Amino acid sequence: LPNQIWKSVQAAGTVSFTADGKWVIFFSRSDIYGMQTTGDTTVRTLVADQGTQGNPTVSPDGKWLAYQSDESGSLQVYVRPFPDTKVAKRQISSGAGGAVPRWSRDGRELFYADIQTGDVTSVPVVPGAAFATGVPKRLFSFSPYMPAQSTPFDVSPDGKRFLFSRGVGTGVQKPDELVLVQNFVEELKAKVKPK
Repeated sequence: LPNQIWKSVQAAGTVSFTADGKWVIFFSRSDIYGMQTTGDTTVRTLVADQGTQGNPTVSPDGKWLAYQSDESGSLQVYVRPFPDTKVAKRQISSGAGGAVPRWSRDGRELFYADIQTGDVTSVPVVPGAAFATGVPKRLFSFSPYMPAQSTPFDVSPDGKRFLFSRGVGTGVQKPDELVLVQNFVEELKAKVKPK
């Protein structure tokens, strides 16, 4: 990343790149910005609505910007055309709300989380020139609370697994541990002797 671009995004929140690497997208304070990584590297305001916007992510095909906003009074997930974000806006989440949108690597699903319940929802994305979705489906719940301005999960490249982060601190009964078992088969054979 060129030095002048890096200086512009150092104080930002989550920073992401488009799949082709031609844009860097970030949020700072309450708005979402983007800039091209080559040529004209002027910082452009992509979303500056009422409330606070965050966690921007561009679809793998580079056509859509998903993000969260509390402009309605609760966090919701929205999608806009990219990079011309002023043309249209569509709310994707409903009910209790949504945050931290993440695209599947093929762009056929948009995932988001309800930060109060920890429910993760999948919204099918119908391919085409206009943004169209299918019926949202609750996948699972993984936590009673997630910070809205962090990135608590992501989707594996094959779309079959999720990677989660979890905060530590007050209320955690014991620290997380990693257990590494080496020579498992030999240890098992030693403990379970045939009769």
